[in-house]
Amino acid sequence: EITRPMAPGHFNAIFLADSNPLEQKEYKDAFNEAKKQGAFIFWNHPGWAAQQLDTTKWWPEHTELYNEGCMHGIEVANGPLYMPEAVQWCHRTSEHSLLKG
Repeated sequence: EITRPMAPGHFNAIFLADSNPLEQKEYKDAFNEAKKQGAFIFWNHPGWAAQQLDTTKWWPEHTELYNEGCMHGIEVANGPLYMPEAVQWCHRTSEHSLLKG
């Protein structure tokens, strides 16, 4: 898990060899370590009220992470929480990698 205050917010990195190097002060260092290990990194429930009360916003930090190859997916639903804005983000970036299949 790579969780920081918004932005960037709550992310997971899976398929890691070692999660210990992700314990970094700077969030970008944690993301770059996950990327270096070939992890699949995704933003968990971007509309989570604990981090974005009354909104689901794409921040400049998310653009940077995506452009740097440090975001491979977005969780668009979690239990009763559904984030249609996140689906639109995936569609807008589908020519790249967030929505394939």
